[in-house]
Amino acid sequence: MATTNLKIDGLDFDDIKQNLKLYLQSQNQFKDYDFEGSGLNILLDVLAYNTHYQSYYANMVANETFLDSALLQPSVVSIAKHLNYVPKSYRSAIAYVDVEFLNANSPTIQSISNGTEFIPAGSRFTGTLGSQTFIFTSTQNVKVEAEGTRYFARNVEIKEGSVKTITYVYDPNSNIDQKFIIPEVNVDTTSIEVRVSYSINNTSGIETLWTLVNDINKVGSDSKVYFLQFNSTGQYEIYFGDGIIGQQPLPGNVISIFYRTCSGSLANGIGKNDSSTIRSFRYAERMSSQTTLLLGSDGKYSSSFGGSETETTQSIKYYAPRNYQAQERAVTAEDYRAILSKDYGEQAESVFVWGGEDNDPPIYGKVFLSIKPKNATRLTQLQKLAIAKNILKEKNLVSIIPEVVDPDYLYLVLDINIKYNTAKTTLAKETLEQNIKNLIYIYGIDNIGKFDRDFNESLFVSHINTNYNPPVISCNIDLTLKKKLEPNLTTITNYTINFDNELYHPIDGYTPILTSSIFGYQDATSTASPKPNVDAYIDDDGYGKVRIYKLVGGSKIYINENAGTIDYTTGKVTLSNFVPQYLSPETQTDITFSAIPKENDVLARRNQILILNLEDITVTCSPQTFRYDPYSASGSPFNGTN
Repeated sequence: MATTNLKIDGLDFDDIKQNLKLYLQSQNQFKDYDFEGSGLNILLDVLAYNTHYQSYYANMVANETFLDSALLQPSVVSIAKHLNYVPKSYRSAIAYVDVEFLNANSPTIQSISNGTEFIPAGSRFTGTLGSQTFIFTSTQNVKVEAEGTRYFARNVEIKEGSVKTITYVYDPNSNIDQKFIIPEVNVDTTSIEVRVSYSINNTSGIETLWTLVNDINKVGSDSKVYFLQFNSTGQYEIYFGDGIIGQQPLPGNVISIFYRTCSGSLANGIGKNDSSTIRSFRYAERMSSQTTLLLGSDGKYSSSFGGSETETTQSIKYYAPRNYQAQERAVTAEDYRAILSKDYGEQAESVFVWGGEDNDPPIYGKVFLSIKPKNATRLTQLQKLAIAKNILKEKNLVSIIPEVVDPDYLYLVLDINIKYNTAKTTLAKETLEQNIKNLIYIYGIDNIGKFDRDFNESLFVSHINTNYNPPVISCNIDLTLKKKLEPNLTTITNYTINFDNELYHPIDGYTPILTSSIFGYQDATSTASPKPNVDAYIDDDGYGKVRIYKLVGGSKIYINENAGTIDYTTGKVTLSNFVPQYLSPETQTDITFSAIPKENDVLARRNQILILNLEDITVTCSPQTFRYDPYSASGSPFNGTN
């Protein structure tokens, strides 16, 4: 009898055992052997299990050698190292403050004049958030200057965390593979300073700062540089050149590593509720002083920002190849996105970049970057400056000017009417309405709310039907688009409100589809002098003009019938020479414009983000009573007679 070859196509336990049986049964010795219930059956189990384990581990090992399939952080970090990618560390929260020295402890006028009075780098500040107190230190020397009889240190940059030092003696003779490890997991690698002195007893050279290498093409044999890598234990490690690429320390040299450990995102938001009388920061070096956060252009204090945790494994897998493609330089829009996502990714919920040639109108020689931060709608001016200074300055092309702009928010207002079958649910009408409203709100968080996310009516309705089937019979949506404008109340200005979607306009002269919230406007129709300010609103005339009107006895009286234009095809509304006198007490900061779109499928263009707030969702459920008979799968509506 010919012996059957052992099949190796199956790697599951049952397949392996069955293949072993078939192989043995093909031999004369085991031709009529009953494997079930025999001692040999146990041996087959052991062989099958052993083979199964080996195949499983071989598969896992193979997976861990590729970035796409690797799961373990040491594997991902090791592979990313081949792409010259160093995972992002913890980042310290940053704040910018003004320090005023009170009269009881003021510097002398003479010391101010001589320039000898200053806040030295490394000075301690404290910041309080709730019941927690965080330590901050200043990053550079800042002079104290007299302003009349008061003394200020302006625009002091402070970072959260403690500055620490670790030293090593370079000894390649006894330890050829000597490692210089920073023994902290919450180190901020942007704070690392490396200095090398001649020996323990000779500190010459300690003043020279060795720099981190980003481009080895600029490194020579005598360049005082160091390299940084992330090791398998989750710690950062310093290493040096070999005398060809980068200078190599000499035996006996003392290597001093200065670094900052921080609390990451826990220290973000300190000072967000500050006022002229409430201050979260204090200059700990001088009790007789008061520390104030910088005041932004919007009149609000800028709280601490920028703190984040170390990069996740999933983020490393995503950004390592993209960072390698960018090669530490920003040329294409994708390069900018990769760099921002790597260096600012933990603070940014979504990032969008486009070239000036794609702008409306085109602006050549510029690249625009829009960032939606976490837990906020826009970046502060200081955050924008920090991105341009700390992230883009060294990587941007000289001929291209980067500009950080705010996201363009387009709000969706949904009025949803649902018919549901009372026989298919035990929920009360009000409960069903609230449940569906919450479902829609969560849908908005998961599916829109970021760049490049459109609203698709069919997918939206399908989501409701899937989660509330079979009670929901039909779903009808009335959708309105909403934009917010923060106008200047003192200067005549032209404004553009762009819905970026075609608006509903079946015929010329159609009923107004543009409306606004209340605002104050000078009444040109009044005969009084000076002309009074009245509550006013905006609409369109159906022919492409924007009008301003007041309400008198419920009727519209137009104050300005040529206040701007509306393009129904592009969704662009312009206001000419517009200067409102006051804003609605409800909004206080903006005027809300609403328009009806032509379609319920809404596109988010360029840096536009669609937002669905809970207060903009209205759900009305209409109960439908059905009579079921044993011969009908669907039943028929009960109207009281059938």
